[in-house]
Amino acid sequence: MITVYTKDFCPYCVQAKKQLSNMGFEYEEINIEQDSDAREFVINEGHRTMPQIYHNGKPLVEGGAMGLAKLTKEDIELKIGDFDFDFDISLKSI
Repeated sequence: MITVYTKDFCPYCVQAKKQLSNMGFEYEEINIEQDSDAREFVINEGHRTMPQIYHNGKPLVEGGAMGLAKLTKEDIELKIGDFDFDFDISLKSI
């Protein structure tokens, strides 16, 4: 699951969430101004700006919304391991 750590009145947070939605990705939003544990987590991770975008507890991209904007849908799918193969990889007898 993708997690987007946000804060109030953050245009970059809005941008990141919009990009993920437009690309068809589901995500959980956690506002660090409303969740003190989440705020402590991102601070302990060394972050001072939002958004911070994680997948399964690890950073998905460095640079928040600006870093995310550089990625294609396929780039994100590869990073999270969420992609469909369009070829048959089954073993068939000859």
